[in-house]
Amino acid sequence: MRRTLAFLAVCALWPWQGALAIDVAPSKDTVPRKFFDPGGGKGLNLFSGDPKRVDRANAVARADFELAMMFEPEPLAIPAGGNESLPQIRAGLVAKNISKRPKTLTFTNSQRVDVIARSSDGRDLYRWSADKRFVESLGTSIVMPGEKVTFMVDVPLSAWEGRPSPGQSVAFSAVLANYPEFTATTNVVFVEGSGVPPPSVVSAPAPSAAPMPGFQAGSPGGPSPLIPEMGGLGLSSGAGLAPTGDAMPGFSLGSGEAPAAPGVAPVQDPLPLPGR
Repeated sequence: MRRTLAFLAVCALWPWQGALAIDVAPSKDTVPRKFFDPGGGKGLNLFSGDPKRVDRANAVARADFELAMMFEPEPLAIPAGGNESLPQIRAGLVAKNISKRPKTLTFTNSQRVDVIARSSDGRDLYRWSADKRFVESLGTSIVMPGEKVTFMVDVPLSAWEGRPSPGQSVAFSAVLANYPEFTATTNVVFVEGSGVPPPSVVSAPAPSAAPMPGFQAGSPGGPSPLIPEMGGLGLSSGAGLAPTGDAMPGFSLGSGEAPAAPGVAPVQDPLPLPGR
């Protein structure tokens, strides 16, 4: 009892300064090393990785990719007349991962590629991103080993500085956004044409109508029915059928008379009554 009273007296006289708890933000400076690095820097530990080492492992090198330009349609054709409208083409970049590890391409906005067209003397004729605004949002594209990714944009020839002409040589360049070293350049010579590929016409085979059972092709008016032959009956040149061969007893077709029953004499017209 005395010890309890002494403890309560000490607690009452202790200068708490109004604080009953202390907030501590745990970090490498406040937590012992054994809690965040049990192996002491040895072995695999997700929490003890060097940030520079992680960045080097995730880095994308130009040597990891094979780059090439792509155009639609091919070849690039434009009309020779100055009054005809210029077509719109598509151009872009094809990046193939030739390394043995998956590579992640990171983009800071919605742009993925830029296409530039230059004249033979190095003058810019067109730049796709010159009049574009892009949304600020992070994006990624994961490219597995041996796979490729393609980024295409629409290039209207009517927006160029100066009208291109057939036979003109133009240097096209495609640059991957956020990776200026990822650039592919191709020299293209325009040919004369409409610039629009002709539509492919596929001729469908004419449907073959199967003949209906019991009908054969006849006059142009339509098919004529096939009449099965009956025993003892044949086609006559008159209005009906005439008995031939083994005809049915007392039956004839085309004669206009009613058939008579076997063994029954035909009924004659009655005699006129007297006084008539």
